[in-house]
Amino acid sequence: DIESGAELWSLDGVRSQSSSGTGTPVGFVRDGTVVFVATGDPYDPSAPPPELLALDMSSGAQIASRPLRSPHHHLAVSPDGDRLATADGGGRLSVLDVEKLLGGAADAEIGSTELPSGDLPFGMAFGDDGTILYTPAGFLTTELLALAIDDDLSVRWSIDVSDVSNAVSRPVVDDDRVWIGAA
Repeated sequence: DIESGAELWSLDGVRSQSSSGTGTPVGFVRDGTVVFVATGDPYDPSAPPPELLALDMSSGAQIASRPLRSPHHHLAVSPDGDRLATADGGGRLSVLDVEKLLGGAADAEIGSTELPSGDLPFGMAFGDDGTILYTPAGFLTTELLALAIDDDLSVRWSIDVSDVSNAVSRPVVDDDRVWIGAA
């Protein structure tokens, strides 16, 4: 609780790991009701299989889960909370319908694509209206992609920033501008 500083609940026993140690395997729905957590431990072969958990923010109770193909994950939630993007260590990006996911529907996936690099991208961000997903083309690449959600994550445009940076990381969208970190 922000006002009192009291712990409401914790993720004791849940392993969550990104390939770089600085990933974003957690995503929050803006209204504060749901948190998504990508679980898995790539360094422990006896760890449970990776999965995506949807947890109630007030209690920590599991609302839904979905298997993941890799323990390395980044997550991003659209500004309206209707969509969740997942990216795994094999370079697969998926966008899920949050309402269907929370309801346990098998057809929650809106679209998916494989990055040509086959790598986990270093961060993702939805555009302000939730129709574009911005992501690096892979881990430590110099190309930023704009993927069209309504067109099965096809590339709407891309830009190479090798003249100003060694790598694109952690895109952030604000007022229809895309800010990128540089490595």
